[in-house]
Amino acid sequence: MHGPFQAILRSALTSEQAAATLGEFLTSAILGPVSAVAAETDPGGVQFRASLVVTQMLGLAMSRCVLKIGPVAAARPEQLAAAIGPTIDRYLTGDLGVPEGD
Repeated sequence: MHGPFQAILRSALTSEQAAATLGEFLTSAILGPVSAVAAETDPGGVQFRASLVVTQMLGLAMSRCVLKIGPVAAARPEQLAAAIGPTIDRYLTGDLGVPEGD
């Protein structure tokens, strides 16, 4: 996840155009596909659930590629999947603890 993606992550912090480009990418690459999974669990909360996944993935990408936070940057993909996977799964299919209508 280096090169152009790393550059757009860095730029998104200071450039509205880069932030928009990153937002478009996240929408097409993550939000769309995970919405289908969330729709099966919670049709009324699809956008909220999918957006939670995007925040998790964006935070991971920033921590790993831009900030290079030690153990996270050095972790193997399967380690990250094992650690973060249950959180992503809960976002998509589990109880979020959010009262209905909020």
